[in-house]
Amino acid sequence: MFKYNILSEEVKSDFAFEVNADNLSELFRGAGIAMMEAMV
Repeated sequence: MFKYNILSEEVKSDFAFEVNADNLSELFRGAGIAMMEAMV
């Protein structure tokens, strides 16, 4: 995942950046849900 982030930055591709941003947003969303479940 993080290796792909570095590669996409080297490529400087808008499409790769958008896909990367979508993956990160889902990653943070999943982490937020996991933390909420852990608190409950």
